[in-house]
Formats: sequence, C-alpha cells, structure tokens
Amino acid sequence: MRKISGSRFAVVLLRMSHPRWQLIHATALCLGGIGFLLMGKSRSGKSDFALRLIMEEGARLVGDDACEVAWCYGGAFVRGTPSLSGILEVRPWGPTRLAREQIIPRAKLGFVCTLDDSAPFAPDLHHKGIDVPVYPVAPFERAASAKLRLLVQGVQGLSSPEPLCLDFPKRVKPPL
Repeated sequence: MRKISGSRFAVVLLRMSHPRWQLIHATALCLGGIGFLLMGKSRSGKSDFALRLIMEEGARLVGDDACEVAWCYGGAFVRGTPSLSGILEVRPWGPTRLAREQIIPRAKLGFVCTLDDSAPFAPDLHHKGIDVPVYPVAPFERAASAKLRLLVQGVQGLSSPEPLCLDFPKRVKPPL
C-alpha cells in the first residue's frame, strides 16, 4: 500500500488490510459457496459430520478442530490453521489428509451450527466480534446433512450473486 501522508483514508486502509484473526475450537466447511462452522465440545461429532458432508454433499474442508475467525472486509471470514491444513480427524484411524479438491483455504462465514447444548458458543463468537446466525444441529440424525443443505440454500437466497468462497485470485488489468 502506498502511504498517503496526512490522509485518514490511508489509516483506514491499513487497518482493513490486517484483520485480527482469533483462534476458535471448531470445524469449518464450505458448501455451495457458503462457509460455516461446526461447533461443539470434543467428541461431539464435528469431524464425523464434516466427513459425511465432504464425501456425500461435496463440501470442502476449511479447517478441522482449530480455525481462525475474523470480522473484516465487510463480513465474517474463517480460515484453517497452517499446521492442520487439509487434515481431518477420522476416528479411529487418526488424522487423514484430504485430496486437494476437498479443501479450501478460507471462506466467508454464513452461519454456525452448534452440535451440543452444553456449550454456550454463540456468546463467545459475539464477544469476539463475529455476529452470524447460530443453529442447533444434531449431527447423528439421519437428516442432518439435508438440514444443513437447507441452511446453505437459505443463506444463498439472501446473499448477493457474487460467490462467497474466496480464492483471492490475482487482479487482471483490463485491456486498453
């Protein structure tokens, strides 16, 4: 970024270019261009549900077990941690590396699913500055994947026509 001396605009751009990412215990996925978190205590079914969504619904893994969230660029975003990139905990086998087409580095966060009632995750997210809808989901119900697909469709219907998954492509100059 070029510094513009004496300009408040430069200060605003500087702040926007460095979002404050905060670590959170969750599994993050992207389905149909919508990013979402699966939150719950350890062994609540986050990774198992994520595996079913990846294999059966075509979801892409952003991060398992530890993700980073930030409110920046006009919305909430989620990304995986570098140390766990592309790795999903598959019990009882352990950490399993997914194929390249099954992962995505970051996504715009559309909603959060809580997988158990015992942990107050929504206030924790709100305290961190992330204000997105929170829905309870029972991950082992037979219709859990279908219910999640309905949530994604609902968010898609309310969102702008631009895709919400971010690959951050390089900008191309238009021809003169």
